[in-house]
Amino acid sequence: MSYVDAPPFVAYLNIVQAKLGIFQPLINRLLVVILHLIATIFLILIVKNNHVIIPSNNRDNLSDKLLITFLLAYIIPIFGLYGIFILPDSGLILGLSLMLWVSDHILREGYISIKNSLLLGIGLGIGLLSKYHILPLGGGMLLGLYLDLAYRNSNQYSLRPLAMLIISVLLGLVIAAPLFIWNYTNHYASFIFQLQHGFNSNSWQLMSMVGFIFGAILYLTPWFAYMLFKYGVLKERRYYILIPVFCLCLILLISSLRKNILPHWLSPAFWLLIPYTVINSKSFAALKSMCKYTCIIWLVLLCILLIPGGLSNIKKVTKIFNPDTSGLADLLLWQELPQLFSRNMILQNSLTTLPKCNTAYKLIGTTRWYWTAQLEYQKVFAANYKILNLDLQSSNFYTWRDNLANFANCPILVISDRNNLSELSRLINIHKSYKIQGIGDYKSINLMVVEGIFKNTDMITFLQQNSLKHPHY
Repeated sequence: MSYVDAPPFVAYLNIVQAKLGIFQPLINRLLVVILHLIATIFLILIVKNNHVIIPSNNRDNLSDKLLITFLLAYIIPIFGLYGIFILPDSGLILGLSLMLWVSDHILREGYISIKNSLLLGIGLGIGLLSKYHILPLGGGMLLGLYLDLAYRNSNQYSLRPLAMLIISVLLGLVIAAPLFIWNYTNHYASFIFQLQHGFNSNSWQLMSMVGFIFGAILYLTPWFAYMLFKYGVLKERRYYILIPVFCLCLILLISSLRKNILPHWLSPAFWLLIPYTVINSKSFAALKSMCKYTCIIWLVLLCILLIPGGLSNIKKVTKIFNPDTSGLADLLLWQELPQLFSRNMILQNSLTTLPKCNTAYKLIGTTRWYWTAQLEYQKVFAANYKILNLDLQSSNFYTWRDNLANFANCPILVISDRNNLSELSRLINIHKSYKIQGIGDYKSINLMVVEGIFKNTDMITFLQQNSLKHPHY
């Protein structure tokens, strides 16, 4: 796996699952589910440990608190099904949860033992191997913990907390060594790529920031967003919580002014607030009601999906109001592509007459990495077809995986959802092109099909090496 878009933790999970022979679409998320459960247990332990220090007259039932903590980790969309099955955040969430549990323990004890210092380092290392969010979140947590201890022990200055936290940082860096080694040997491509998220544009987009904020609220659901902010932020005075949350929020808000930022990038910060929202809540009955009704909504949606036809029922209902279902393409198109492509006789003729490359494979090209991924995953074409990504303008996993020079002078059929003949002409000699107007019920999605031959080795090598040295988001 390429390290460019994110550190390698998800790739490590895929390798382990491949070794175990786990390849089914849902089962191959098994390790992610397990890691999410372990992370949730750390949150539950925080609530349990803090319950015993709350005055008895202010205590709600402990079992209710533990249940609510568990539910919040699963029924809030960005943490639950969406987070588990779609987002690559499992390693980051696990590392942060471990660090949060240890930080909570340290603050209650009032000092950092060598054991807790090492546990903080392990959590930081796991986070560094997972997502770059760990830099403001994990780093902010360690800084906040130091300030918490300094404030609590203001009458006696000691270098021990600082020394223990330095050990944590060093251990985290050692664990994350594969990330730094890969970047060193690949022109620091991943670091440069990540810094372009909202920092390489000269334009300012206020509406982009507004959309980011509303998107984040919708992902959390407005009622839980309110509770997490009120009781996790406004009612909390622990720096190891507040500093990481505000650091990530500030970075992403600034980035959203310069570029469209995905709302779910903010979700790990709110994950840290779950146990303290439960601990500090003065409206526990309201929180329980929110969880109850959200569970009912999830059960209704689950029943709809379990009805024969599943997701296709949503499409049938949508067609009653609008025959063009292009708005559902990201959700449904990919599974239908094999059947839709098989019905297009012009495309089938192009596939039939496409010669093999060096008698081994027929080559199919795309101009977006996610088209390459979906065509491979959905097995849209037979095993004797090889899918290549030809987009050298946006760095991605395939930029590192495939050496396109190996296919120099080979015939290729390109399927593109954008009109970019000039860009393609840098890589291939174009012989013929035509458009497919609409794909089945997805009438607004138009494809351009290009028949051509890859250029020579020198030209392809020059273009790809330039892309590798100068990554673009």
